[in-house]
Amino acid sequence: MARTQNPNSRLDEDDDFDYLNPDETLVRRQGHDKYDEDEDPYDELPEHPPGHLPDHPPSSNLPDHPPNRRPPFPKQPRLKPLLFYEETERYYEFTNFAPYSVTYRDKEYPTSEHLFQARKFLDHRPLLAEHIRKGNDRPRFAFIEARRFAPETRPDWKEKSIEIMEEILELKFTQHNKLRRMLLDTGERLLIENAGKHDDFWGNGADGKGRNELGKALMRLRTILREEEREAMEAAAVAAKGKGKGKGRR
Repeated sequence: MARTQNPNSRLDEDDDFDYLNPDETLVRRQGHDKYDEDEDPYDELPEHPPGHLPDHPPSSNLPDHPPNRRPPFPKQPRLKPLLFYEETERYYEFTNFAPYSVTYRDKEYPTSEHLFQARKFLDHRPLLAEHIRKGNDRPRFAFIEARRFAPETRPDWKEKSIEIMEEILELKFTQHNKLRRMLLDTGERLLIENAGKHDDFWGNGADGKGRNELGKALMRLRTILREEEREAMEAAAVAAKGKGKGKGRR
């Protein structure tokens, strides 16, 4: 079903993608091994006259311990989703409206929103893209101007918008170390742009079932940055080990 336009939307709604339901969550149920009480292993013990004990216990028939009962696996704490959207709340930095500049092709854009909207026109209408970049530092200006010139949007925008968003986010979070660290510190938490009724493509939508493509793009970037950090640490450890061996040689 095509997404309807919302005139109050803060983010781009020109992307009329088909609605997709969110991924279903698999629930893993943990069980315990049970033994049948009717099959009590102690019922097979040999009987002896009262007061008479055998010289040695019938170890062949008596188990060393009751049937093994595996303890339940400890419950893993469920991580609370991390919602971001409002300027007055934490993690507003994750939004494209946050005041962090992004440099692309040797030109600085006031926010990632400016660059995202300018990319709709940059290759075929460079003067319009430059107008969006330099017209005003407010991200809403970039959004409004891109909507005003929507007929000039590159024809493949719907197919390319997510890929372009990923490129812009990588620039933003690698050009500002604070943002990079903030993203990595979210661990494995689910990131959701809590846009509500304002956006059901980049955000979660009014019913919470929107596509949340911005949150997904951030989580993919987080995985990439974490892997790069791990590789850098391993390389540093190898280099340090090599230096240590070199010092020991005479």
